[in-house]
Amino acid sequence: MYYLTALLHPSYVYAAQFFPDTSYERDERLIIGTVCYDRKVRLWKVDVGGDGMYRAHECLIELSILDKPNIKAGGPIGIYE
Repeated sequence: MYYLTALLHPSYVYAAQFFPDTSYERDERLIIGTVCYDRKVRLWKVDVGGDGMYRAHECLIELSILDKPNIKAGGPIGIYE
């Protein structure tokens, strides 16, 4: 099955990963992670219907790869801290 939509970015996207959203009751939602040349990682929620038709999309998270990592996330402190 193929879905067609545009996830708009300010520059070209050089990486993407697609995941089915298992927190949703049905297989009608995808989580898509993209990495753009503007140095931002974006996580998108894309809703599709049971008939395979595209419904809507939303950018959930937009993170810069240049930002300082969140130490409270449970990971060890890096050597540069």
